[in-house]
Amino acid sequence: MKQVFKSNLGITVQDVPLPALGDKQVLIQVQRSLISTGTETSSMRKVKLNLGQKIVRNRNNLSKLGQYLKDQGFKAAKQKLESKLKSGTELEKLYSFGYSVSGVIVDVGKDVRDFKVGDKVAGAGSGFASHAEYVAVPVNLVAKMPENVSFEQATFTTVGCIALHGIRRADLQIGDTVVIVGLGLLGLLAVQIAKASGLEVIGIDLIPEKLDIASQLGADYVFNASDDSLNANVSTITNGVGADAVIIYAASKSASVINQAMNSCRRKGKVILVGDVAIDIERESMYAKEIDLLMSTSYGPGRYDDQYELEGVDYPLAYVKWTENRNMQSFLALVSQGKVKLDLLTSREYHVDEAKSAFDYLVQKPNKGIGVLLKYRDDDSEVEIEKHKIISKPALGKVKGKISVAFIGCGRFIQANHLPNIHKQKDLYHIETICDVSSATLKLLERKYQPQKITSDYKSVLSDPNVGLIVIGTRHDLHGKMVIEGLQAGKHVLVEKPLSMSMQELNTIRELYSQNDKQLMVGFNRRFSPLTQEIKDAIKNVSTPKFIIYRVNAGHIPKHVWVQDLSIGGGRIIGECCHFIDYIKYLVNKPIKSYSFSNIPAGQNGIEANDNLSINISFEDGSLGTLQYIAVGNAKLPKERVEVHFANKSIVLDDFKALTFYGINKKNIRFRDFHKGYYEEMTLFAQAINSGKELIEVNSIIETTEMTIKIQEELNG
Repeated sequence: MKQVFKSNLGITVQDVPLPALGDKQVLIQVQRSLISTGTETSSMRKVKLNLGQKIVRNRNNLSKLGQYLKDQGFKAAKQKLESKLKSGTELEKLYSFGYSVSGVIVDVGKDVRDFKVGDKVAGAGSGFASHAEYVAVPVNLVAKMPENVSFEQATFTTVGCIALHGIRRADLQIGDTVVIVGLGLLGLLAVQIAKASGLEVIGIDLIPEKLDIASQLGADYVFNASDDSLNANVSTITNGVGADAVIIYAASKSASVINQAMNSCRRKGKVILVGDVAIDIERESMYAKEIDLLMSTSYGPGRYDDQYELEGVDYPLAYVKWTENRNMQSFLALVSQGKVKLDLLTSREYHVDEAKSAFDYLVQKPNKGIGVLLKYRDDDSEVEIEKHKIISKPALGKVKGKISVAFIGCGRFIQANHLPNIHKQKDLYHIETICDVSSATLKLLERKYQPQKITSDYKSVLSDPNVGLIVIGTRHDLHGKMVIEGLQAGKHVLVEKPLSMSMQELNTIRELYSQNDKQLMVGFNRRFSPLTQEIKDAIKNVSTPKFIIYRVNAGHIPKHVWVQDLSIGGGRIIGECCHFIDYIKYLVNKPIKSYSFSNIPAGQNGIEANDNLSINISFEDGSLGTLQYIAVGNAKLPKERVEVHFANKSIVLDDFKALTFYGINKKNIRFRDFHKGYYEEMTLFAQAINSGKELIEVNSIIETTEMTIKIQEELNG
């Protein structure tokens, strides 16, 4: 399918696979999408800066570079900076965008009840309703079209909801006076919605042509924003009282917009912010009139609430009547009833192949372009969806002498480590398929690694006979499920930590693996670091007990981040501590006798999660291992330090860059960059697959995972 992207080279149209369909989503064959003349073109009007200018203007870029240097090391940071400095003759970045479409449902998720194939709908949502031939949209961001509403009209629904919610926030009554500031697409929609609500409407803008359109669409009065008599005119219209509300749909870096709104407003009136304007309020007018300043957030209640938007959990109508979805239905009803007219707002329509021309038009003629549509189809005839789920090169079949690998989920970690490391080892691996939910990610990785196939459908990977190994890098809640399906499909599996988040999945994995001849590995890469091997060599003949302390200065992660969501990320104990527990076990290499833990409770002194804890492990040979996992430490403290003590000797490993021996006749080692074993892990795993021998005993992996699950369950109470 075709999708429009922003890139470092401008607007581009790319062929990408169909999006993956979630259980609570519908797949829409898009007829039209609407270009937001404000949000989507504002960045294209900005003066382009080189990297040095961006760093000077934004200190955050310096701190980001410093953090990247700390996390990834000098070499990686140098490569990152060099890639940024490239002139850019290829697509280095792609950004999916768009948020307002109309079309026909061609497939529904298994948990969808209120929609069916063939329904004509409007779809909303950044990240979902993109400029693409097909989009997968959650049910609460989809509304059925009335029969007399065209695809062209329905495409305005999302933007219409933004305009509508701004008026709802003002909570006005029939006969009230409202000032609409900014008569772009949002403002002109708002004029009509306000008139349909029985309000007296005053429109304000700097562009005469838009003032004329506002008058044609029903505005009672229109004034140029630069008119010196603006306040006097509003005062005259309202009999000296002032407007009941002023709603700002304009975007401006000047605080004069909001202060002008305060001056136009009556005592105890309201100013509503929809547009992006500078907020530097002159206190006198606001204080004297006791004006309420309110923010209007996008489409309405439900916006940015994952449970509402992603999980399809509706708000009870008795408590929240006008949600995002009910606003969508309300706007479509206004269009159906002829109370909102869109002909004057539709400036032009371009075929998707002409997307660049559409954006050029909006950028070059900002005073003329209001609503510009992208057209994808002229009819709603059915197509064979399966053909569009995968983009592939001519089939090679199985590649002899190499392990054919498919990546499922290609976030930052996979892109920074496993993909490049496997790509470098061409004598061992062949990249058959890259699978991800992001079409932009797929297209960029296709260019970089030249796989045979790209797809968003992981099921197609499991059924592909040419794939021997799957590398799973999705969010943690999918790990266990995909490991099970991968083993059932007869694939070797490498999954990033954790192996799973539940005992039920873990038991299923244990049983499946015992009946399977395929390799299963979790990405416990630190075992394979050259520095770790130096430690192992130093202690290989030690028979006395060891005392190992592993301190991890993990840093704070806010509770709203997915890693801290126990249903998605499992928390940091399951998601990260397994890594370090495995490391201690590897160094001791003896059975565990018992373990215990203690923690700083969440809620104490502002601590948000149970991720400050000490885990103590006793081994059968008398060795002790202590993991100190710290989220309250200072960010300047290096992240990891391992101390190994035994027989009056000590070894200290600092951040996998420096190894120091005390009382041992070995030379200390200092590296400039991190050496965490990622590359070595891939080499050794290929050898394990070819030999049929476990790289890490699966029983040990399961034991480690079980320990973290039980600790988290105990903390949950």
